[in-house]
Amino acid sequence: MGRLIILILVIVTVVVLWRAFGPGSKNRIEASRRRGRLTRPATTPEIKGPEDDPDFLWEIKKERFKAQREKERQAADDLRSAELRAKDAERRAAEAEQRAKDAEARSRYTDRKDPGQDADGSGDNGTAGA
Repeated sequence: MGRLIILILVIVTVVVLWRAFGPGSKNRIEASRRRGRLTRPATTPEIKGPEDDPDFLWEIKKERFKAQREKERQAADDLRSAELRAKDAERRAAEAEQRAKDAEARSRYTDRKDPGQDADGSGDNGTAGA
């Protein structure tokens, strides 16, 4: 069954190629071209308005494309600046946290340095009877 289908396809292919490129094909092509010239004029289509003008339509497409690219570029710039602002805010928060830790460490250090001082500034510094 498969051999029969292949044989039919080969025969059809040979016939189509013979008709397309065999002897007399040139005459058939020229005759069809002559008939085509007689029935339709070989002029360019008349442009009646801007929507028919291909150059005008191309310019519109270019402008739309440029506007779209500009919008995408602006969105990318906005995103980039937002990311930079977020990084800056994180950096500032980390610096503020570090300053707070440093201040707390300094206050603990000064508390340990003067253990003889009371809260009101009077304290016993180890002088007896003065």
